Amino acid sequence: MRLVKLLFCDIYRDGGSFGASFATSEGGTFSLELQCSDSSPVNHQLAHRWLFAFPGTDLPPERIPLVTGSDDELRLFALVDAYLQSVSSLSEAPSGPDVERLVEMRHYMAIREPSFPNDLRLAGFIR
Repeated sequence: MRLVKLLFCDIYRDGGSFGASFATSEGGTFSLELQCSDSSPVNHQLAHRWLFAFPGTDLPPERIPLVTGSDDELRLFALVDAYLQSVSSLSEAPSGPDVERLVEMRHYMAIREPSFPNDLRLAGFIR
């Protein structure tokens, strides 16, 4: 699967969570959500922890965040990076707030607070 078109990328009113949806090479949609952390930001910097990736546009009720450093996380980073690379290589590169927000979202995805299996258990995502 490749991400072929950015449908939207937004920053939510909760103080900095991001959401993005893409059209895929398989004809479906694929979405991401990067949630703002509940912990206090260090030095008033924005902090994120839970990263979700899912088919469609609606966050599933039985969602499980990606584990930091997992194969799933690395594949997701590669998908988003490939999309951003394809956009930047176009002679008439799409620009605007959605692409700029996606670049910002990708930055925060890489530096988010770690989420390991024990963190997922403590937060109630898994048993």
